[in-house]
Amino acid sequence: MCVIKVQVDGKNVPTAVKVLSKHRVLDVSLGPAHSAALVEPGLVYTFGCNQYGQLACNNCKPRDVPAIVKALEEKTTSVRC
Repeated sequence: MCVIKVQVDGKNVPTAVKVLSKHRVLDVSLGPAHSAALVEPGLVYTFGCNQYGQLACNNCKPRDVPAIVKALEEKTTSVRC
């Protein structure tokens, strides 16, 4: 099991994610231990646990800060975890 601390851990109210706050967020999806966000102009950010490569970043290391999924740049219309 992956245990990772992210910026919004322990928050029980909507909380801005700093990396995403400079973008217009179009879609968000939450998995059991990872998240994905689609922002204008079609960029996908992922973060959280990555035990099975679900963050699409070519490795299985967890991310505590959202990072762009380069393979999906400007090609995505929605996200689902």
